[in-house]
Amino acid sequence: MAKLINGLLGGISGKVGPIVGATWKGVEYVRAAAAPSTKPRTEKQIAQQVKFKFLQNFLKPFQKFIVVGFRNDAIRRTECNVAFSLNYKSAIIGSYPDFEIDYSKVIMSKGILPNLFEPKIKFLTAGTLELSWSVFEECVGSFEDQVTLLLYNPRLEKIDGFIGGVERAAGRCTFDINPRLIGESLEVYVSLTSNNRKLISNSLYVGRLSR
Repeated sequence: MAKLINGLLGGISGKVGPIVGATWKGVEYVRAAAAPSTKPRTEKQIAQQVKFKFLQNFLKPFQKFIVVGFRNDAIRRTECNVAFSLNYKSAIIGSYPDFEIDYSKVIMSKGILPNLFEPKIKFLTAGTLELSWSVFEECVGSFEDQVTLLLYNPRLEKIDGFIGGVERAAGRCTFDINPRLIGESLEVYVSLTSNNRKLISNSLYVGRLSR
């Protein structure tokens, strides 16, 4: 059953006969209801559906990072849609049914803010990482820019890391990883946001870290 939003002159939410009303990113719209198809799917259609599902499942754990990383590009679409579109073009390798992720091509944020210069990461202990980078007085950007560290373990499909709390000026920081990730390989990404999170950098793949 459909609902009227804001009275008779407002938008429609739900299905009314052959049309469907909804709201997306604050914009009310209607579309034709999809007609059920009796045609069998082609191999190309099946491959595309599998590829879509593969990427959707990969991106699910990263949602809190995606919401920050693509906020400036989410105009009349969601941050997750932006992330999906960019990574669909760049990060998937292989062919149906054996799709894989090229972790060096994964994009977790997009923007004009300069990223960290020469970031390096290493283990200090089994459960503690050190992230370091070069800092120059003539650095483009603000010394108060906030660091984002994103860690991903493909085997467990688990993420870890932080958004903000460490400034560009610090030059280094340490981080205690989730105990479940000790001994696991980690794909490492860094990025920056301005103090007010209005400016964002492109994410940078630092590499794979393992013990």
